[in-house]
Amino acid sequence: MGYRLVLWDVDMTLVACGPIGREITAEAFHELTGTVQRERPPYAGRTEAQILAHTLRLHGLDPAGYPLADYTAALVRGYRRRHAELAATGCVLPGVVQALDAITAAGVPQSVVTGNPREVAAAKLSAFGLDAALELDRGGYAEDGEHRRDLVRAAISRARPVHGGPLAPGEVLVVGDTPNDVRAAHALGAASLAVVTGFATQAELAAERPEALLPDLSDTAAVLSLVTAGAPGTEPAATGGDRLVTGHDPDGHDPDETGPRRTPPDAAWGDRVRPVERPGRRRAAEADRP
Repeated sequence: MGYRLVLWDVDMTLVACGPIGREITAEAFHELTGTVQRERPPYAGRTEAQILAHTLRLHGLDPAGYPLADYTAALVRGYRRRHAELAATGCVLPGVVQALDAITAAGVPQSVVTGNPREVAAAKLSAFGLDAALELDRGGYAEDGEHRRDLVRAAISRARPVHGGPLAPGEVLVVGDTPNDVRAAHALGAASLAVVTGFATQAELAAERPEALLPDLSDTAAVLSLVTAGAPGTEPAATGGDRLVTGHDPDGHDPDETGPRRTPPDAAWGDRVRPVERPGRRRAAEADRP
């Protein structure tokens, strides 16, 4: 049984924005606070609210005094102003265009779940010509909550009217490159495809037990098969049999995605993990945002 909706992470899953992302966020931070950004917290898999709060604390500032909406507006202005530079210095990751086209041809709706604000995500995707394949009005964005699971919940809720009837979370496949992408999907009862295209290693992603794990999206047939047939050894529409896991960021600033974590049968687990040619590799696009 296949999935009825695919939700994509944006940064380091679909695109790599290069140094422009770092520059725009530093500019927005200075515009918001009047302070030059000297330190940068981890971004991967986090929402804009978490990133901003952590950055403010690193600079001795109280997050309560700096509205997220003002920071978001500054980011949007920056990405619009530097849209052409983004297209020139960033790139679409391997296999993305082919995967999007194949899933579209199969008739499966696609949208995004991203820690970016809605307009920032749209700017990034349009810069690389990917927005046409995605129903961006049905996505989950930074405006939808502090935690990534909130974004998944919002996207599933928005997708239900399109389907004309109930859409079970287990009928949704979330694709991302960080452990938080996997945790957020499982917290809502959705399935996860993890790709080793960001800063997380194969081992770190495998530890979260996604329904499938690929080195990247270049194997179009494998991606399409997962979407249309479901992960081997699982029932995509089922949400039972989950177990509760909890966790937190060691810094205490970034609450982890907590909730039910799907645990696939161990006998089938090995069949769903594709080997990575260079385990532990890290992309050089260090400045990319989640």
